[in-house]
Amino acid sequence: MENAALKKVIHIENDELALNYKYRGVKSDLSNIQIVSYEYDKDKFVNQYDFYPSTWEKGTYFLSPFKEEKPIYIKAEHLENYILEQKSNAISEIAQLLGASSYDFKLELEEEQNVSYDVNGQINYIVVEIDASIKQEQSKKLAKEFAHKETYRGKPITIESYEEAKKMAEKYNLTSSPRIRTLLQKCNPNVSNKIETMKVSFSMTEEINESLNIAFNLNIANIFKLSAGYKKVSESRKSIQGLLNIEFLKLNCNAD
Repeated sequence: MENAALKKVIHIENDELALNYKYRGVKSDLSNIQIVSYEYDKDKFVNQYDFYPSTWEKGTYFLSPFKEEKPIYIKAEHLENYILEQKSNAISEIAQLLGASSYDFKLELEEEQNVSYDVNGQINYIVVEIDASIKQEQSKKLAKEFAHKETYRGKPITIESYEEAKKMAEKYNLTSSPRIRTLLQKCNPNVSNKIETMKVSFSMTEEINESLNIAFNLNIANIFKLSAGYKKVSESRKSIQGLLNIEFLKLNCNAD
């Protein structure tokens, strides 16, 4: 099932409240949202979709932005960690598929913004001044949870492993980064003139911030209540960079 055809948000609510939403006259606000009954819709939705981290409980869930074999809805409070973990693991697999002899991957907080509406109904993004020590501490926390550093024997890259690496990058939206596309191009086994090392930086938070925009608008529209913790999260945006330092066997990747 194509993600484009699925609702971006599923909100699981008690049956009486779920039915009430259908008659509130806010259809335009619900165009990308489905509110379902906790008591009566479980079997239908659990058969069609996966839910993370638990199978079925009340709350707000966002559709995974990745090309999953079976659509996955992630509970709002777990969305950021889920996306960062999936993309970090994908980088690890891509490095191996491209025949890396070693790689070092970490995350770094680049910027944070507060979000609000002005009197004209326009969204304002205000950059938050973060003390260098706090930024460093947050980057250390990200590194502890998501950083990878591995050394391999390395092996010659094949057409099959190269194509698999491309599919992995596409699945996790990594090809939206020009730097990742360049890395893949340089590792095409059909091209000569090899490189030995490459440093790549790219955004890790595009999908997170897109979902936070939806959550922020839901909160403003007062369609249903987000949890207090996630409501606060939806009022800020982070820019987190993935920093990849990758080394190859001399005969694996291309300089041109």
